[in-house]
Amino acid sequence: MANKALRFLKALSLLLVIAISFSAAAAQAPSYHDVRPGYGVTRIGWLSDYCPELKGTNGDTMVYYLESGKSGMDVMVLGGTHANEISGILASTLLVELAEVKAGRLIVIPHANNSAAMAPDSRGGLFLEQVKIAATSSDRIFKYGDRYTLEADQPEFAADPLGAESRNLNRVYPGKPDGTLTQKIAFGIMSLIVKEGIDVAFDLHEANPNSALGWNIISPNETLDIAVLTAFELEERGIRMIPDRSGPGFAGYSHWEWSRKGATSFLIETVNPAMETGLKADPIVSDKFPIERRVGIHLETILTLMKYKTELYGGEFEIEGVPGYEQLMEKGISGFLR
Repeated sequence: MANKALRFLKALSLLLVIAISFSAAAAQAPSYHDVRPGYGVTRIGWLSDYCPELKGTNGDTMVYYLESGKSGMDVMVLGGTHANEISGILASTLLVELAEVKAGRLIVIPHANNSAAMAPDSRGGLFLEQVKIAATSSDRIFKYGDRYTLEADQPEFAADPLGAESRNLNRVYPGKPDGTLTQKIAFGIMSLIVKEGIDVAFDLHEANPNSALGWNIISPNETLDIAVLTAFELEERGIRMIPDRSGPGFAGYSHWEWSRKGATSFLIETVNPAMETGLKADPIVSDKFPIERRVGIHLETILTLMKYKTELYGGEFEIEGVPGYEQLMEKGISGFLR
């Protein structure tokens, strides 16, 4: 009876958190995403908590905290740096909906560039605005956006030395609080890393199936050993991921700049068939690259990287409820979305 009462109170408190957060969302955020927090979510905030200049703009986005109350590592996961890289968004969403952290803390931002989610994908030829996935309760609708911040949110990009790439969140770190909207988003994420003392950070991406970036774990030299051991273990389980190193030439990229602030950082790349020019392939249903395979690899890679991070360098982080590659391939993503 005590356990039932405890779970009831926990569920009730979570509902209150969600209700308050969504009420704030209606007033504060111009774009809504269907993320349904699970029992592990202890509170919900905003990126504008770390960069007040984002408040009321299309760049503000929700931040989910999963706190164990037990000391351990602080971990951050980002999806939606590029809003057309849907498997990273869905992997982040599953963490929010299913994960329960038993030691340490997890902070998840499923839609890092909310402005980019408000534009249809302009590169793959699909011009999609959303995708639909069946779930245990009902069909779920997810925004499918662009690689770049919405042009209307940054019309000055044409005069920028980076051109359109100035609207690419993964080129403008560490950002500026008084810069362009994309720079403000980057600054907010960097400020979160510093303020929350993030120990390990992941940026989830997808690439064109023909790109050399596909199926990569990219990290600075200092932590390449973690990526290599992870790749070896994943290979034994039938998952081929390639460890790759980055250097000063990656200035402006998430994992490189985050690591300069002390966070052990990784950029994980799967692939998206819809990015193959001219094919107009479905980004969800695919014989060769189904969404459950890509999401499963993202989650399995995160869990394995954390395993070797703790084994090689110490620290504690314990997480439950996250489906791995085999589970997602067996049940499909529909079997896990709320």
